[in-house]
Amino acid sequence: MKILVVIAIFVTINYFSLSTVAVAAPQRAVKAAADVLALSQQITKNYIYIGQDIQIDKATARLTKSMKQLAGAIKVIESNTTDVDAQNMVRFLKFTYSEITKVVDLPYSKESGALMIDYSETLLEGAESLTQRWSKKTDKQGLIELERQALLVERIAKYYIAHRAGFVDLNAVKQLETAVAQFESGLVKINAQKKYYPVWLHPEIAKLNRHWPITKDFYLGVEKNDLPLIVFVYTEYIRKAVDALLAYHVKEM
Repeated sequence: MKILVVIAIFVTINYFSLSTVAVAAPQRAVKAAADVLALSQQITKNYIYIGQDIQIDKATARLTKSMKQLAGAIKVIESNTTDVDAQNMVRFLKFTYSEITKVVDLPYSKESGALMIDYSETLLEGAESLTQRWSKKTDKQGLIELERQALLVERIAKYYIAHRAGFVDLNAVKQLETAVAQFESGLVKINAQKKYYPVWLHPEIAKLNRHWPITKDFYLGVEKNDLPLIVFVYTEYIRKAVDALLAYHVKEM
């Protein structure tokens, strides 16, 4: 509990100091901070899936990969900015990563699941503060918007499996519903920008439009259905399409 209080205070202080001034940062740092958005949710989602004995092999592989990606992203942020406030946030991200590594090595329990949910939120807030600050000074808005789509679908799936694991919280359901609405708004933007993507990427946008309505219904049925396996699979479909669009933007950096 003391750890979580320290984290909350640290994030609150740095959130306001970071979000009030826009500064430039290398594109690698901007991309890395944006990567942490989705990773913060994906790690906890997969941890709880493993704890629920659902898609254990795939969830374990995804969790292992995500932890390596998180460590790498934090290193990129640290080595590509000399901004004092940003470096303070990097120290917080490193501390949170260290705490997460301790939890993921433990057998799953309701307590460890709750810790991971807390860490996912504080990690997200820290990465969000960096992304918001730096996005004001970058021309890579398309990339950042897609990173947010990846964040949202992972966040939705996290709350879905958490609900199934017994974390029944009305606020969490509202967070899920909010993320669904935000993802749908983002999809409208993607469709509006379709003409700017090369033709070979149009099938990926078509996949998003085909899979999203089905997946959306599963997500919004969190309080009445029990479809964690289907949600896992369809979330991967959505992520694969979003990641294909993201890869294009990264190539253009």
